[in-house]
Amino acid sequence: MAKESPLPFRLGPYEILGRVFLAPMAGYTDAPFRETAKACGAAYAVGEMMTADSALWETRKSEARLRFMPDEHPKTVQLLGADPKALFEAVTLAAQKGVDVIDLNMGCPVKKVCVKGAGAALMKDPERAIAVLDAVGQAAKGSSVVATLKMRLGYDEIAPEALKIALAAQKAGFAMIVIHARTRKQGMSGPANWVAVAPISKALAIPVVINGGIDSPEAAAYALEASKASALMVGEAALGAPWVLREIDAFLETGKRVETSLSAKKEALAAHWNAHDAFYEESSERLFKKHLKYYEKRVPGLAPLLGDNFYASRSDAFRDKLSAALEALN
Repeated sequence: MAKESPLPFRLGPYEILGRVFLAPMAGYTDAPFRETAKACGAAYAVGEMMTADSALWETRKSEARLRFMPDEHPKTVQLLGADPKALFEAVTLAAQKGVDVIDLNMGCPVKKVCVKGAGAALMKDPERAIAVLDAVGQAAKGSSVVATLKMRLGYDEIAPEALKIALAAQKAGFAMIVIHARTRKQGMSGPANWVAVAPISKALAIPVVINGGIDSPEAAAYALEASKASALMVGEAALGAPWVLREIDAFLETGKRVETSLSAKKEALAAHWNAHDAFYEESSERLFKKHLKYYEKRVPGLAPLLGDNFYASRSDAFRDKLSAALEALN
């Protein structure tokens, strides 16, 4: 059945006050970047992917993925796995650690994930996919957390199993489904087939969110209309340019482009760095370099101000050079 897209729509007890979301991206959508994205217009943001094997959650990386900003709600993590029992236990443990929303990953196309039957590999194994959905749904209900799903249109090609899996997720009690409008074979490249998502959107009563290939306000508007989705999720286009989220939101509301000023870009970058530095402390410089490489591409004039040897800088030199570059940027 077709559904309307009222705002806000709900994820369990949580109101989502907008249609532009930040997609989970391994290594990038940590708590400081999620905070930055929300300040730049994201109505909702999903944390990094974590293994469902909770025995591995004691590592520093996993512990960081289970940390949230003080006022962050809902607190969301994405779980990856193919074993229903392990996923049931992982959802239960995550709830005990204060997580509000569990996003199940059925979209990761990476080979080392798919050979284990997880991520997008579940798209070609509907029986196991449904068993996994049932396990996560049951654990979510028992733990008072909200379950959502991120999936693709198929494995090697667009397949009818996508609708079957989406309907199974709805039946299992999932509150929202995000569909990356590509197959696993396409990975992160090639044209996203937003139109192919429309039959799934129309068949479900729960919100469907469109993802994949959304790299501009115009693309966002077209993707939303073509897919008949309730909202959209932006991935790589927001790296180094979180302000694109506000630009997209403004375009959806007015049909007109709003360009972000250089001063606003500087402010967003500085806020991201400050939040990141406070969050990671002694490892902040090392972990921020990957973000800066995206900012260099998307903030005119930043790269030459940082200089050729910037990424070899350590600690105080890193901070001083970054501060000087931001001060000089105009």
